[in-house]
Amino acid sequence: MNKELYLKAIGQSIRKIRKDNNLSQEALSEKIMIAQSTLAYIEKGTKSTTIETLLIICDGLSISLLDLLMMDDKLKNDVDLQQKVKSLLLIKNTNLEEYNLTIDEDFEKYISEVRPKK
Repeated sequence: MNKELYLKAIGQSIRKIRKDNNLSQEALSEKIMIAQSTLAYIEKGTKSTTIETLLIICDGLSISLLDLLMMDDKLKNDVDLQQKVKSLLLIKNTNLEEYNLTIDEDFEKYISEVRPKK
């Protein structure tokens, strides 16, 4: 699965959960303190984002990152992706700003490595 498909699948899942919780983009963006335009781009799948931002969105929606990713059938069936995301979640309690984790780079490579920025 390529980067664009990951971005669209993740964005669609975020939009579905947000709507299921009767939240507008404005309400969610205020709750998690990110720009509404940024949230809109993420939901459309037209903007890459960091894992840190995805975790913030997931917290605002009261869902885990793994559960968010498993909402999409193609992502759900990607066993390698599931294992890599589980590994990533182990660093959730660390300072994620120290890590260079983006959908753009890491999801396309199935999050092959978790490494600190140089």
